[in-house]
Amino acid sequence: MNRTEYLLIQAGSECNEIAHRASKALHFGLQEVQPEQPLSNAERLVGEYVDLLAVMEMLENDELIHMPTGEELRSQIAAKKAKVEKFMRFASEQCGTVQLESSK
Repeated sequence: MNRTEYLLIQAGSECNEIAHRASKALHFGLQEVQPEQPLSNAERLVGEYVDLLAVMEMLENDELIHMPTGEELRSQIAAKKAKVEKFMRFASEQCGTVQLESSK
């Protein structure tokens, strides 16, 4: 395995850890702190996201990927937010699987 392959595996692993922490937050709440852990599920979720950002930055530093910045980044984020909102409304209105009135 070379450096690129290792970093790609690490990126995938961090994504899995983000998914795992999101699942824990769904099961027990964002503010729950597991026994013998100092951080809440929300804090641990953010920590896993930061870990992913670090690996992505390493991939960019090695010139293997290009991370958007500035207006390009804001535009891509805005587009993703709009898409998530669109499908959340669809799930609520058409499928009845999301209740939008109480999100907390």
